[in-house]
Amino acid sequence: MVSKNIRSLKRLEKDKEELLTHNDILIPKFDEKNPLIWLIDFIGPKNSLYEGEKFTLQFKFSDSYV
Repeated sequence: MVSKNIRSLKRLEKDKEELLTHNDILIPKFDEKNPLIWLIDFIGPKNSLYEGEKFTLQFKFSDSYV
């Protein structure tokens, strides 16, 4: 489902650019067919129970995201 709300798409594009520019930990993946779904990969931090483990978060934004 692609957003019909232009305002939410513009906001997501702005947030996407900021994530790509100011990030050195997260590995984002974006679905070009559905800009309302983001997948973010990250590796567990050193000296933690999760060290070296890969995690993926899925974000689903609504049409009303602004």
